[in-house]
Amino acid sequence: GSEMCIRDRNIVNAAYELFGEHKGYRAVHAKGFCGEGVFTATPEAAGVSVASVFDGSDVPVMIRYSLTPGLPMASDSGEVVKSLVARMQPEDGDTFDLLTLSVPLVFMNHPNDFGDFFRALVPDPATGAPDPKKMEAFVAANPEVQGFFEYMANEPVHASYAEAPYYAIHTFWFTNAEGVRRPARWQVKPVAGIRAMTDDEKAAAGDTYLQDDMGERTAKAPVEYDLYLQFPNEGDPLNDASQYWPDDRETLKVGRLAVTAVDAAGVVGACDAEMFDPTGLPDGIEPSDDPVLLIRAEAYAVSFSRRLSE
Repeated sequence: GSEMCIRDRNIVNAAYELFGEHKGYRAVHAKGFCGEGVFTATPEAAGVSVASVFDGSDVPVMIRYSLTPGLPMASDSGEVVKSLVARMQPEDGDTFDLLTLSVPLVFMNHPNDFGDFFRALVPDPATGAPDPKKMEAFVAANPEVQGFFEYMANEPVHASYAEAPYYAIHTFWFTNAEGVRRPARWQVKPVAGIRAMTDDEKAAAGDTYLQDDMGERTAKAPVEYDLYLQFPNEGDPLNDASQYWPDDRETLKVGRLAVTAVDAAGVVGACDAEMFDPTGLPDGIEPSDDPVLLIRAEAYAVSFSRRLSE
């Protein structure tokens, strides 16, 4: 309703306050590039969901890689959180947007406070840095944020989009042909392995380091990822994405994503005009009631309409 619209506009406005409004760019994930690839499900995937992308055929995929801040000029060496979006486009079936980040959790479990979080990060004009008192007050009011900060403190800057893990973060429900519904979370694991950027790489990284790296890799061979569903134990939170499920939970490999090509730096690609929707799901996959998942879809729509009108 209208209350939701106001809140979504607040989130987008707060993101612009933090990052500045860059005409024609996204409010978040501003620096990115497009690619293409193929997703092929494992035979086991169809047992979990009737989704058309799980039928085992080669599904064409539109890719977008990006860095999370709303800064078109964000440094390729300094940014920790990377994003991989895969839009699966089966010939006979529903399009499916898989939105993932290189961390398994969000920083808070209630969308009302997103705008406040961005505002707490806005630099104080006098110091050029965020006001620590604002941030302390924010963390006191939203204790789950501490978990995100602790996770990030131990998280390396991944060396490449090809050497980072990705997570869709939220819980989704998967329904198979027998009507069995199971909650699960997506994990995307790089076949090349996970690697941190070295100090030498950080020093040498130019503005388009990450994009150039992917171009060089895909020119030789596809960059591949294995996709898994992670299933919860009894009591694991289903609607709170600020808590990630432990690594010992049951997983099932449901497919492989092969990125076959990416655009060269400076190219405006096919993905740039698109809005990706984490609730844009095929039959056989449904969103959970996670309030942050539902608000992301709404806030992206606000940001998207604003980009189009510029």
